[in-house]
Amino acid sequence: MKIKKTLLVLFSILLIAFILRLIVAQTVEIVPDEIVYSLLPWKIISAQRLSTVEGGPLFSYLTDLGFILFGEVNATSTRFPSIFFGSLTVILIYLCSLKIFQNKKAALFSSFLFALSGFALENNTESDMVAFFFAFLSMYFFLSFLEGKRIFLYPSVIFLALGVLCKDQVLIFLPGYLVAFLLTQTEFYSPLKKIKLEKDLFKTFLGCLTIGALLLTPLIAYNYLEFKNNGKTDDTVSTLLGIGENFHAEYQLKSWDFSKLRDFIFRSVPSKFFSVDPLIMVLGLIGIILTIRQKNLGIFLLAFSLFFLVGYIGGINPSSSHYLWVPLILSLFAGYTVEKVSSYLGSKFNLRWASVMLVLIIAVVSSFQFQAIISKESANMELREYSIENIPKDSIVVMDPRIYFGSYSWVLHGRHYLNGLYFQELLTQMGGSAAPKMEVPLYYIECSGDSTCGWKQEDYDRVNLFAESLSGYFKDNLAYTAEIKANHRFLIYKGFISVPPTIYQSIDRTHVFWGASIGWKYPDLNIDEYSLQGSNKIFHMIGLLFLYLNLLLALLTIPLVLVLLFRSEK
Repeated sequence: MKIKKTLLVLFSILLIAFILRLIVAQTVEIVPDEIVYSLLPWKIISAQRLSTVEGGPLFSYLTDLGFILFGEVNATSTRFPSIFFGSLTVILIYLCSLKIFQNKKAALFSSFLFALSGFALENNTESDMVAFFFAFLSMYFFLSFLEGKRIFLYPSVIFLALGVLCKDQVLIFLPGYLVAFLLTQTEFYSPLKKIKLEKDLFKTFLGCLTIGALLLTPLIAYNYLEFKNNGKTDDTVSTLLGIGENFHAEYQLKSWDFSKLRDFIFRSVPSKFFSVDPLIMVLGLIGIILTIRQKNLGIFLLAFSLFFLVGYIGGINPSSSHYLWVPLILSLFAGYTVEKVSSYLGSKFNLRWASVMLVLIIAVVSSFQFQAIISKESANMELREYSIENIPKDSIVVMDPRIYFGSYSWVLHGRHYLNGLYFQELLTQMGGSAAPKMEVPLYYIECSGDSTCGWKQEDYDRVNLFAESLSGYFKDNLAYTAEIKANHRFLIYKGFISVPPTIYQSIDRTHVFWGASIGWKYPDLNIDEYSLQGSNKIFHMIGLLFLYLNLLLALLTIPLVLVLLFRSEK
């Protein structure tokens, strides 16, 4: 079968997007929030968990599939769902652009711009990109629904539910759907008025609501069981609905604040967006200005979703990864702008190679942004590689308390690590054991230098005096063996220690992060554990059944996107 030139170009862009995201994933710092979203999924499938205190069960299952695929917790496996679905979004951008602007060249420009987006590359972590992939697929089908194809409302709801099961903030697109639908009933959009308010339409709405509720069964069942047994619910239910207590009340989501939005617009937007993604930002905003007056519901829905997300999230949370919708949507409008420039240059100055010239300009400008991203150093990433390659799995690793415990929970994953605060307790326990001992490697990793190694200054100062004494002890008894110097400076010391074999369990039982035992190994340590007796077991199994169904649907989106692409080219 002969492959069309358009498809060949698009698949080349897809390959570029995947390679760039794979490279960046090895260098971008792993931040505390991402550590939470990467450690909670570890072995969550085998543990048959419905969800976590953070929600996002589908993302957790997809991440665990990445761990199963690669067999180790590292930068690639942790970020593989974001790498894969972030790359696949290139095709979705092409399809949506083609649907809205009816221009293949503009659609290809949009895909190319997103593939090279500095902001999308740098923040392609956590669960946001995966959630936005499903949200964007939902929007694609919703646009088909607005064209009068009622049946497409069902897949739109299905994929929106999958997005919610990855990240709850996808729910903020519902107002845009509602407003866009209402506009079809107005005189302004009368040329596009194709959706009639009739009995069958309300039946469709009811059916979609039922399907959406069923797909969200894992979250509903999890929160019901938690509330019934513990009086608690996950972050979304406790914060937005006010039902149950938050598991981490001190970290509960804050309410919307205009001052936060103001600071975000005037401080964060220039530094977070224009500095790392100048092309998409400038060209995208120009594209919105050029198209917004067109009587095109697709344009309205995209622009509305963009400004509503920024307006809402900007007043709550400044975390960069939450704004991946920005380059995603602006790339569509930016591609439209580039196509108009290309057409103008071609007609005005008879430049046959205008498109090629613009592609080269985009590539050159983007290369500077890419170089700036991968040039950043991450001590945590380097220490993770060091631990995999140099620290035997039977070793005992004592961590300087001045190193943020969340960091080394990921960095030393699969090793028997211990916070230095508990080292004396460990020695006492070993001294009281009559079991035969064996000699194993002992490592001490020290925080040294000008940084606080991931802690807030006050937390660092709280343990600094004890940590200095502890570091002095290990420096006197172990041999200096390595140094890792990047955004943090770690000094590594090595020796040997005689321990009873049972000591490993005592050490591993300290591996609790964000209220969960790492790998769900010790259920009694989980803050959200509930009994699986009687009706609890029935609700749990029903929720688990729908979670497996959601996982299957998520994987089936991969061939679905390809089918949609090939159908669009016929």
